[in-house]
Amino acid sequence: MLGKHSGTAAVVDALRSLGVKADVSLGSALLREVRLLAVAKKRAITLSELCSLFAERVRSQSRPLTRRGEELPARAAATRFE
Repeated sequence: MLGKHSGTAAVVDALRSLGVKADVSLGSALLREVRLLAVAKKRAITLSELCSLFAERVRSQSRPLTRRGEELPARAAATRFE
C-alpha cells in the first residue's frame, strides 16, 4: 500500500513489482505525486494508479524529435529524418 506516509523505497519496490526498472531517483520523483494523490483520495493508492502516475511522468519527459539540439514544431516531429 502506498500512501501519504510511504517512502522512496516503498515506491521503488512497487514499481519493480510492476516490472519497471526503478531506481531511487525515479522513486523520489514519483513520491511527491504518490503522496499528493493519496491525500486527495483520502486513501492509499492502488498499483494501477501508480502505473498511471509513472506513465504520465514518462509522457511528460518525452520530447519531440530534435535536430542539432533544437525542438521541432509539432507537425515536423511526426516526420522521420534519415
